[in-house]
Amino acid sequence: MKTPVMDVMKKAAAVLFGGALLLAMPTSAHAADWFSRTDWFVSPFTSTQTGGDSPITSPGVGVSGGWMGSRIGGEVDFGYAPEFFDQNGFVTNRRMITVMGNAIAPLPWISTSAIKPYVVGGVGVLKPRLSEAGDFFALDARKFGMDLGGGAMVWANPHVGVRGDARYFRGLRKSDADTNNFGLDLSTFHFWRISAGLVTKF
Repeated sequence: MKTPVMDVMKKAAAVLFGGALLLAMPTSAHAADWFSRTDWFVSPFTSTQTGGDSPITSPGVGVSGGWMGSRIGGEVDFGYAPEFFDQNGFVTNRRMITVMGNAIAPLPWISTSAIKPYVVGGVGVLKPRLSEAGDFFALDARKFGMDLGGGAMVWANPHVGVRGDARYFRGLRKSDADTNNFGLDLSTFHFWRISAGLVTKF
């Protein structure tokens, strides 16, 4: 079931990426220039999950890897927050896993050889795991979702640097998992992730 907030997020994503891609389009170069100067990268990170429906501010870790051309790129992003949900004394599992396939659009008009800002977004899976002792009440769902955000890579040398970004995660579409003993509506479940880590390109 669609909601006004979901419609706004979808429109915002379309406008953001459409605008970024239009501004990044070459004026006289061939389409191949979009993929020129391609850099493959791997970026392990630590993160903080907060805001939205996140009940607490929780730590996390993850890794992302992919490629970035002069105009467009892509990545696979994995995040793991083992203490995402509240601990009330009975809960034995309270984690959140996210796996996203994203498009990355560098912002070439403000990039330099040392700093590369970007916008990023895509779709994937939100996987909350919440259970009480003995699994009397348990939630272990795979929820279709999206993420949208931006950040920058800052290079200390041609191969090693640091990366930081902020991303908004949100569940999409109604499913059976939206009815659960914990009262979580995963179709509208949303939170922010702020992350920082090393990045290596090759």
